[in-house]
Amino acid sequence: MNSTDDEQEWRTLLERAVPDLPAPDDRLRQVRWRIRRRRRQRAAACLGALAVAAVATMVSLIRMPAAPDRPTAPRPAVSHDSRTTHYRELSGLTVRLPQGWSARSAEDPSTGEALGFASTQPMAGELTCSKDRPKDSPCAPLAALGRGDALIVFRTGAPADATATDGPRLRRSKTLGSLCRTLGATQQWDVGRPLSPGGGRKPVTVHASVCLRDAPAEVRTAAEEITSSARLGDDSRTAGPSTAR
Repeated sequence: MNSTDDEQEWRTLLERAVPDLPAPDDRLRQVRWRIRRRRRQRAAACLGALAVAAVATMVSLIRMPAAPDRPTAPRPAVSHDSRTTHYRELSGLTVRLPQGWSARSAEDPSTGEALGFASTQPMAGELTCSKDRPKDSPCAPLAALGRGDALIVFRTGAPADATATDGPRLRRSKTLGSLCRTLGATQQWDVGRPLSPGGGRKPVTVHASVCLRDAPAEVRTAAEEITSSARLGDDSRTAGPSTAR
């Protein structure tokens, strides 16, 4: 038997004779510590999730309900069920108003000028005249426009001639006039149309100013339809273009 075989035999005998020694105490303590730490971490995570859920539930239960938005009244739009409105003081002007629109005519208390009004709001009482209004700015039948509302002012004669535009479509004004500013409007649209009163008489310019306050598209469309329907007396002819461009 050579030396190599002797070494292998001795190694085998020693492995059989000597039992496996237990792991050191330090190593076992470290293993147990790690196990306890992982358990604590898992428990803390579960408790945190439960706390967040509990707080969210309590907040949802004690939160005061928000005040409901005031329902917005439906705004008049273009309707086939419209009616003809007459402004006899304005050279017999007639327009077609949709349902929900009101109309009135009045005399400006300062200038005596005849004025016609159409609005999504009811109009009653005396005209309101701003103290600092320009001389060519009419008084108003409203103290202020409500959000989403509109007011149309019809005028004829010299003031209308001075503000005539190439009608019949409304055009947005770059700046608000005194009347629209007084009413709290956010937009102003204008149009001036020369209309024929018939009977061979000279055409009369009818000017319309539309004041809008945050009005939706259907309200401006209704205003466009109203101003486009303007006629004088019983004659439906216009002295200028009569079709929308």
